[in-house]
Amino acid sequence: MRTFPVADKDVEKMLRTLAQENPDPLVQDEINAHLSRSWVAAVMGQPSRKDKSQPRSFDYSKKKINDVLEWRKKNELLASDIQDRIETDGDPKQGGKYVYELETGAFYWHGTDADGCPNLWCREELMGWENINIERRMKHVGLVLQSVINEMPPHIHNINFILLLDEFKTIHAVRHPRLG
Repeated sequence: MRTFPVADKDVEKMLRTLAQENPDPLVQDEINAHLSRSWVAAVMGQPSRKDKSQPRSFDYSKKKINDVLEWRKKNELLASDIQDRIETDGDPKQGGKYVYELETGAFYWHGTDADGCPNLWCREELMGWENINIERRMKHVGLVLQSVINEMPPHIHNINFILLLDEFKTIHAVRHPRLG
């Protein structure tokens, strides 16, 4: 897909505008310290939906970035939340929400592709289908993804998902259709 070059001054203008329009200190911290300039440029450089020969408008790009920030805030996935959530939500002594998901070993990061993009592996046979809580599982996956996104080098924008279905049982899909 074709992307358009975005000047550094336009990225800085976007970040200033986002910071001015988001008074929440946690969101401010996310914008100023954790939002990758190269990711913002990638969002801004996408083609317009209405005219693919033109880049997205500044306002539409701002809306897309604000949507991501709002989703991260709502799901407690701002960069300032991640380390604390990993430590407390995965600790059974602290009433961790995701202890079961972490103990299954179904999701893990291992290796990169030739371009340096990280690989997220998902082993279906370790999913723990008998005790699955879909909402909790999806929040756990969000936490796992966001923790790696926060640590990716600025020039990396892709993640590889490798889903191993060697021992997949179709009854799991029938019993849990929302997973699809």
